[in-house]
Amino acid sequence: MINSKTVESCFDNTIKALLCLFFLTCTVSISLSEIGFFGAFFVWLVKMVYFGKFEWKRTPADLPFLIFTLLTLFAVYIGVDKASELTNRLKPLSLMFIYPLVLNNLKSRKAAKEFLLLMLGSILIQSAIIIYYGLTTSNLSKGYGVGGTMSVTLTAGEMLATILGFALCFLVSVKDKKVRMFSAITFIAGSIALLFTLARGAWVSFVFLLLVFVFLWNKRVFFLFLAGIIVFSAGGYFVKGNVFLKKAESTFNTTQGTTPIRFAMWRGGLLMLKDNPFGIGIDNVYKNFEKPKYKLSNPGYPIFGHLHNNYLQLAVERGILALIAFLWLFYVFIRTSIAGYLKEKDKEPKFIYLGIMLAFLAFMIGGMFEYGLGSAIYAAIIWALAAMGMTLKSITEK
Repeated sequence: MINSKTVESCFDNTIKALLCLFFLTCTVSISLSEIGFFGAFFVWLVKMVYFGKFEWKRTPADLPFLIFTLLTLFAVYIGVDKASELTNRLKPLSLMFIYPLVLNNLKSRKAAKEFLLLMLGSILIQSAIIIYYGLTTSNLSKGYGVGGTMSVTLTAGEMLATILGFALCFLVSVKDKKVRMFSAITFIAGSIALLFTLARGAWVSFVFLLLVFVFLWNKRVFFLFLAGIIVFSAGGYFVKGNVFLKKAESTFNTTQGTTPIRFAMWRGGLLMLKDNPFGIGIDNVYKNFEKPKYKLSNPGYPIFGHLHNNYLQLAVERGILALIAFLWLFYVFIRTSIAGYLKEKDKEPKFIYLGIMLAFLAFMIGGMFEYGLGSAIYAAIIWALAAMGMTLKSITEK
């Protein structure tokens, strides 16, 4: 007769191996990362059926997560015209499954560190591809930016800004010289790749992330870093024709480029929210933009599928109540990571908490300019990191 502990160990090892695949490919390949994620989720379900035991670690995030999940499920069925639409509509909900998966299958701090190092490996691979394309194509000279394997510069920028904080945290907290060298290389390559994406929202969140990290790490270095940013910004004013500076300056141009289009989309989104405070349904923004009342005035951008803003998109699609639940949920996530950073005495886990906090800050700031939760690859990363931050607390208490 097979020992139950042996069977359980086989299940756990399979889940961990598939999660390793997810974290290693999470920024590079949607297909491979989903094989890892959904494969691990399926094995976890089979494990619970086999042992007849439901697994769920209780956390302070349970109630807001449940409310947000139910409101998201409700929004899936609002305004459905045909059954074939449900596949895409259910995608945001299915990506949330990685939260309970990681929450209940992360067994130790060591495993958390391994997953994060694999994620840094993934971002290093993506950075190398972005840098290669940036140097071998004409994208930068044309002001298009480089998106790497995703071919979407905004998504690539968001992922880089969100994950690179872990490279800094490992660089200053880990004793292993190889890990520190790996983290330094990843941070340098990732910073260059982030510049090549020409993603302005990601630049803003990354600079804010750096300021928070340096302030918490070393107060003296913080003031030097702040002075360096001011000097660099002032010096950049006198350098004309640089593609990166042109892109940064375009943020303040309200008559040309994508900035006025974003303002127009936000105005349209606010009108939709005013008329539909309980939501119009997931993936219905583009249908509403076809209506004369919400249609954009610029003929070059007549219809958009999303609003380039996480908070407005959530409110419009899923309703104001869903937005409140979302903000409540991420308040718990951020509060938990801050508490872990302040209470943890060991340097390495302390900076893992800091890395998670920085990732949330990058996500929340970047979310003012992009709809990251609509990305099949980026949203899964955020939910996985959220679960990691919540379960580390229970691991520490044990």
